[in-house]
Amino acid sequence: MNPIEEAYTATADELTKRIVALIPEHPEIMTIESPFDLFKIDGFKCDDLGPSLAQAGWALGKARQLHKANHD
Repeated sequence: MNPIEEAYTATADELTKRIVALIPEHPEIMTIESPFDLFKIDGFKCDDLGPSLAQAGWALGKARQLHKANHD
């Protein structure tokens, strides 16, 4: 993987971790339809990461998948 791909993946992975951490206090994350709705969640921060919409969408889907796998 080249450095650009590594940085892109690292951003999406970090965003996934942040979303997973918020799910227990904000279970509505499991049903939101758009990554833009994450900004309505109290405590959601990503301005330091500057993710793309694609990264945010991927991170949201991955966070849901991880949460579900750990709670089924």
